Amino acid sequence: MDMDHESQLALPLIAYQTTHDHHQGHVVKKMKQHIKTWTQRIKFKMLFAPSTIATIVGILIGVSSLLRKLIIGNEAPLHVIDSSASMLGEAAIPAMTLIVGANLLKGLVS
Repeated sequence: MDMDHESQLALPLIAYQTTHDHHQGHVVKKMKQHIKTWTQRIKFKMLFAPSTIATIVGILIGVSSLLRKLIIGNEAPLHVIDSSASMLGEAAIPAMTLIVGANLLKGLVS
């Protein structure tokens, strides 16, 4: 009689597993479709612009304590990277001002 009860319990469990597997397959298929539509909407040229790449690298360095200790600080072994980036950043605003001024002058002469 015990075997009869076990077979009665096993049948709904098997039915649940097959419907659960079918549901998981459907969910995975839906997720793949959503990922595909999002990748088609993303403009990769804009995503991989130099400013975006620099932002991603900066976030990775800021999040990783090992990289942050290697690069940022006066006693860091790779301090030259931090100081070089700082010097470039300080020179960026005057350089952009000169470029904008030259473009405006060129536009007024034409």
